[in-house]
Amino acid sequence: MRRLHLRLFGPFDAALNEDAVTEFESLSARALLAYLAVERTHSHARATLAALLWGPDTGPTGLTNLRSCLRRVRGALGDGDGTPFLQATQETIQLAPQADLWTDVQRFETLLAEVMAHPHRRAQQCPWCIARLSEAVALYRGPFLADLQINSIVFEEWQHLHQERYHRLVMQALYVLADYHYQCGRYAQAEQYARRQLALEAWNEEAHQQLIRVLAASGQRSAALAQYSRCRAILAAELDVPPMPATTALYEEIRNSDIKTLAGLYGPTTGRPLPGPNNLPRPATGLVDRVDELDWLLQRLVNPAHRLTSLVGEGGIGKTRLALAAAEALAGCFADGVWFVPLADLAPAKDPGQAQREITAAVAAAVGAPLGERQEPQAQLLAFLRGKELLLVLDNFEHLLPGSGIINGLLRAAPNVEVLVTSRQPLNFQAEHVVRLTGLAVPPTADDPAAETYPAVALFIARARQVHPQFTVTPDTLPPVVQICRFVHGLPLGIELAAAWVREMAPAEIVTKLAQPMEWLHSNQGDLTPRHRTMQTVFEQSWGLLSPAEQQALVGAAIFRGGFDRSAARAVLPAGSAQLARLVDKSLLHIDRAGRYDLHELLRQFVLRRSQGHFPDTVCGSHSAYYLDLLRRYESDLCGYAVDRALKVIRTEIDNIRRAWGWAVEHGRRAQLSACASALRQVCGLLGLWQEGVRLLEQAAALFATDAPAGQGNQDAQGLTTVLLELAEMYNLCNDAAQLAEVAWRLIKLGRNRGLHRPRAAGHLALGKLYVGQARLANANRHLGLALRLAQQGDELSLEAAILYTLGSSANFAGEKARAHCLLEQALARYRQLGQRLEEANTLSALSHIYHNDPARVYQFTMQRLELAQRAGSAVDELRALHRLAILWLNIGEYSRARDCCLQALRLAERLNSAHNAVLFLDFLGLAYHYLGDDITALRYLDQTANLCQVAGDQRSLAYALHWSGQVLLARGELTNAADCYAQAADIRLLHHQPHLACQSQAGLARVRLAQGRPEQALALIDPVVAQLDQLRRQDVEDPCMLWLNCYLVLRANNDSRAGAVLDEAHAIVQERATRISDLEMRRSFLHNIPVHCQIVEAWQAGLASQARPGQFCSRQPAPSMKRMSKLAVLPLPAP
Repeated sequence: MRRLHLRLFGPFDAALNEDAVTEFESLSARALLAYLAVERTHSHARATLAALLWGPDTGPTGLTNLRSCLRRVRGALGDGDGTPFLQATQETIQLAPQADLWTDVQRFETLLAEVMAHPHRRAQQCPWCIARLSEAVALYRGPFLADLQINSIVFEEWQHLHQERYHRLVMQALYVLADYHYQCGRYAQAEQYARRQLALEAWNEEAHQQLIRVLAASGQRSAALAQYSRCRAILAAELDVPPMPATTALYEEIRNSDIKTLAGLYGPTTGRPLPGPNNLPRPATGLVDRVDELDWLLQRLVNPAHRLTSLVGEGGIGKTRLALAAAEALAGCFADGVWFVPLADLAPAKDPGQAQREITAAVAAAVGAPLGERQEPQAQLLAFLRGKELLLVLDNFEHLLPGSGIINGLLRAAPNVEVLVTSRQPLNFQAEHVVRLTGLAVPPTADDPAAETYPAVALFIARARQVHPQFTVTPDTLPPVVQICRFVHGLPLGIELAAAWVREMAPAEIVTKLAQPMEWLHSNQGDLTPRHRTMQTVFEQSWGLLSPAEQQALVGAAIFRGGFDRSAARAVLPAGSAQLARLVDKSLLHIDRAGRYDLHELLRQFVLRRSQGHFPDTVCGSHSAYYLDLLRRYESDLCGYAVDRALKVIRTEIDNIRRAWGWAVEHGRRAQLSACASALRQVCGLLGLWQEGVRLLEQAAALFATDAPAGQGNQDAQGLTTVLLELAEMYNLCNDAAQLAEVAWRLIKLGRNRGLHRPRAAGHLALGKLYVGQARLANANRHLGLALRLAQQGDELSLEAAILYTLGSSANFAGEKARAHCLLEQALARYRQLGQRLEEANTLSALSHIYHNDPARVYQFTMQRLELAQRAGSAVDELRALHRLAILWLNIGEYSRARDCCLQALRLAERLNSAHNAVLFLDFLGLAYHYLGDDITALRYLDQTANLCQVAGDQRSLAYALHWSGQVLLARGELTNAADCYAQAADIRLLHHQPHLACQSQAGLARVRLAQGRPEQALALIDPVVAQLDQLRRQDVEDPCMLWLNCYLVLRANNDSRAGAVLDEAHAIVQERATRISDLEMRRSFLHNIPVHCQIVEAWQAGLASQARPGQFCSRQPAPSMKRMSKLAVLPLPAP
């Protein structure tokens, strides 16, 4: 049968059986078909249609035109080729009632009618209705029949009425959708729907309010404030009215709130995994084959008339999983949250009072209700819930049924609380709505002709063919297959286990085996329900079909965590690895595409009960030895060319490695632990598991006796040295100076007692690192010099390289650039000799820092590092090199290159799922876009940075983001917001003992006060900064030229005599830095592309020119120390 699709929203579009229809030849033919499709419930007089399309006064001409138009429509639709779409008589025309027609308009109307008829508190809380509204607005491509403009006032009025109606309906739906996604914390979708409203009605103030809230909640504070400004401008231009008081109040609240509290004020979520207040656990697996049940359940949970719903079914059928799926869908839809209350661990109670006390305590703990000692707990809980709007999920209620009266009391006391109960039995309350769960659908009879289409049978056939590809369903085999599915009540796991037997027996034999009674079941498990007896039968039958070797292999497989591969199986289960394929065939083990085995958790529990949780010592020892050796084998990759590959493997096996380390510690395997200590430290460092690394290495170190007599040999001493050396590195990463010093002296003492060079060298190296970090360079160099001699005497090349690197860092810290360069080059040569690519990259980075004032040299070393990282496949080190390059391009004014570098790094950080690394580049990206003239994008990236820093608690990085946001906002003229950002940045920096950086932010704040017309306040802020300029020049200020320029501008505005000297020094800083740049192109960019540098040079040159002109302020001659720099005002550079 032919099917006609008409799309009437936006441009007219017709398709017949999915083939476009374009042969209408005229707009009137399209208009006629559209009208008949919309008004298809009745026939229409020909005269009426003629008047509609050509006007009421056309008479016979109109009827002639209509006949021609009708002929064109029929020709386009091919009405002569089959059942006609149009029915016409001499008097009337209509769309045939039996015609197969779909229109977007009719579907839109149907969806909205379903939403209007559905009972719920409000659409914003109903996922079922939201799904239909989402589909409805997706149909709306534009105004109704937007491209049909025919010369008829009658048609135009009909068209306009429909356009207005559908426009109003879609605007209402978009508002509801934006509000729903905002409440659920899905800010991207909420922003999309709010912006779509504004695209349809730019003056819609409610949509502006929605968008402002969404932007604020998602951490885009500046964008939210900018949106208010756009709203105000649009209202003034379009309607000549100011914003409503509510809109202005919203703006003021956001403007007066700091970034830290914005998400709390306007965002339902603050980093929760699900929107809205909740404590929902996240199941490891998705919901399978419960779509209809979930849809039915959601419809009732959002209906205020259905306040108590029970999911009822036997244990293990999936009640909890379905309840959690429903709760997740409703997270964010209840103002006070969705709360999961697990009751399975509570002791069964026959006394109603005791049961109610248990339930009260569990609910109170879940929702956070404080229970005092002076009042009855149940009364306190009911009082706490009385004003709340929330959903309670009471899981596994069956053993507490005597206490079910508390639910009735709760529903009476708290009218806006809904309860979802999972239980093996209904509560039998009048207000209860029961949803009974069963297994997958199975055929009603064994000879059902459609049996293969049932989900249970289809699953059995698919699994059977996996183990026995030649398995076919015939009239003889289909009835027993149906019997098997019916026997296990459609439970998927039971079906899969039974299907695995088809290689060894026919379906009819499987039916016979399952039906046989089992002695242990009747004697020991008599309290099991019939359904549980069925599953126990399946498990036990599977176990009984295994050979002793297969049973032993299955028990051994339970020792692994997170799965295992074939090589692990061969090493840990040498007697059982050959049986794994058979276990896979029998669906007792699963194997993924990567070849990793895993055990279903329910089956694991069955196996552990069978083995009483004990594994043979040989299996445990083999497991520990294999995974510790795997860790050791990847040590060279972790510091070489395959870091990412090694980390990928280790991440996969991390749970097995943890178990292996713990067993080795418990059984005193010192040699194994020391052999992989270095690899463990590198893994923990690279993955950010610093505290765990400390804990694990401390466990290993505790196994060794430091003061053992020398006669016992030095093997333990060498092992202890390795463990302590790596532990010292972890303490250094954690900035734990006290523990680092203790380990260092323990190493030195060990070396002295045993007469060994290596531990002494390692101890002095650890102390050297400690003192370098504390800027106690004389002490550092003394220990490092001694460490170097000891390492060279002991031929410890790796230690020697580390010592040379630390000596180079110390020399660089002291300003001895030449010596630092020499030492680092020596360290670099040794690292290359050892093949330690990660340390080679770090040394190249250190060399680039020596020449940080010469971008050309920095570029040289950083590109070497980047190429090394890319060859090694080290994404982490590639990010570090890109970070250095981004700083380089920003510092010389190559903003396009800086932007591209940051975007490349962000893609890499996203691949690594690393928010920390993203923060490093988002603020740089904001600066780059600012200097490229795109302040809106700049603020978006800086807002993202601030939001990530808030979540991570990284206050120092937050201060950078705030400071640079202030700079961008100042440039945009958003002075109040700029002042807020600068003030917050200064406060954070003072709190974190960074006064030199706080001065930079305070100078920015002074510049804002000057722009606000408050020069006296600006001067009061800048005075303490000017007093510290000499000291600040020697410190690490992120943008000294901007600092000096801000000081100069404030001083000049106040006619302060210090202005000239400050400008001289600012100009000298620019010129001095320029002369250090050896590459002429880079120097040109530095002088001509950076706006601050241009401002300083222009102001300085203007000041020189005005000295001879009285009446102009220029109260200075070049300072003596700066006169030598004045000749550099015009450098021999290429023209810009």
